[in-house]
Amino acid sequence: MTSTGKKVKVSGSKEHVGVIVVDYSTDFIKAGWSGEETPRCCIPAVLVSDKSNRNPFNSSAAKDNHADVKSRPTTSAGQVAGEENNGTVLVGQDALDRLKNMHKAGESTEGLQITYPIKEGRIVEWEAMIVLFRHIFVNELKVGTHPNYPVLVMDSPMSSEEYRIKLCRTLFTEFRMPSLSLGNRGTMALFDSGISTGIVLLTSGDICYAVPVYRGFALTHAIINTKLGGKTVTEVMKAGLKSDVKESTDVSWAPIVEDI
Repeated sequence: MTSTGKKVKVSGSKEHVGVIVVDYSTDFIKAGWSGEETPRCCIPAVLVSDKSNRNPFNSSAAKDNHADVKSRPTTSAGQVAGEENNGTVLVGQDALDRLKNMHKAGESTEGLQITYPIKEGRIVEWEAMIVLFRHIFVNELKVGTHPNYPVLVMDSPMSSEEYRIKLCRTLFTEFRMPSLSLGNRGTMALFDSGISTGIVLLTSGDICYAVPVYRGFALTHAIINTKLGGKTVTEVMKAGLKSDVKESTDVSWAPIVEDI
């Protein structure tokens, strides 16, 4: 890893060379600087665009929408001042807020393209994911479209070699960072606890992993997973509450179902 990095001042310690850390999962993407106790941002992994724009993530509008923050003022995540109705791609919380507001107003979302670029902890929509990465670097971490800092990306415990190569090639090509490292999400979670041997249970919206780690190395042959997660629990609760609403005259259940 190169020594090039941002100097981050940690409370109670001296300044040190920082590394950008990005951890993506099915539901959220977290990013921040090494040495800090909490991420700088945690945004929903969702994008919303107009269906009339056939290729919103590979267009100049999408790239301009996340131009360097030094030259292009932004009003909120995924929006550039004065371009809200000009092929804008809404990112993260702004995308969710747009959908919630339309739902509350009884408006149809048929004219919108809703994209979830990550499934089961792996990127499946690469162009959309590039927009999310660009938003994080530009609007959240404010390091520009080509961050001159080392980057550490948390990767799925069972990613194939081909997938990791594609991830590295995409990040280097699009963002030109000086150095990049991929870390096994299970191993990194164990290191965070100050130990190097143990079993880590990773849960997300649609998949769970059990990752055995021995002396800092994940035993890939022994990793197991199940395609059950938070969304499974939500769907069961949602179905149960809807059933109760039909059978009960207590309308107080309705807002709970809507929130879920």
